[in-house]
Amino acid sequence: SPSSTDVSSSSGSALSNKLLTGPIAGVDLQEIDRNMFPHDIGTVFGHCGDCEIDPPECLTTGLSSPEVASQTDGATATATVMLGSATSSPEKHREYAQHCPSASGTASSAPFTMNVKLLPEPDIAGVSDIVVTASIWHDDETAPANEPWLIVVSGNVGDINVVVRTRPTPDDQGSPSADVATEIFKAQVEKLNS
Repeated sequence: SPSSTDVSSSSGSALSNKLLTGPIAGVDLQEIDRNMFPHDIGTVFGHCGDCEIDPPECLTTGLSSPEVASQTDGATATATVMLGSATSSPEKHREYAQHCPSASGTASSAPFTMNVKLLPEPDIAGVSDIVVTASIWHDDETAPANEPWLIVVSGNVGDINVVVRTRPTPDDQGSPSADVATEIFKAQVEKLNS
């Protein structure tokens, strides 16, 4: 039986059985180890020593670290699906988007501009507190970007928080599609409800 220090990994393994894997929306998801979880889930930088952002509250995305995750590098986009217990995460992420429609700063001494906008919320049965955001990021030496580099869909199914993130593959200048992120999110919700 699991020890009291092993509680989070046992709840993680229960969620692991409900995690979306396999082919969906043109990508192929595979469960990833905890050390492969996105390092920039809670802050826009992840691990960045001398990075700064203005306004400073735009540093924190409101999203919480997941307990289990699956990821893919597909032909059209890189997608990550995350499950956890932080049901306050969608509302905090909505507040982040509302407070940070535009921010600027430096990442490793290079200046950048970031825009975050709320997208229309899809109507998906069995989901509460759903929020969809698109982030546009460009360094100040290139022309302003119009296409998002990151789409986030977050919502709750009962006491489980679901987060789907899509971004373009490194060799693809195309942008991630909110439709793809929403399709993956919907498939994860259906798996949780099955």
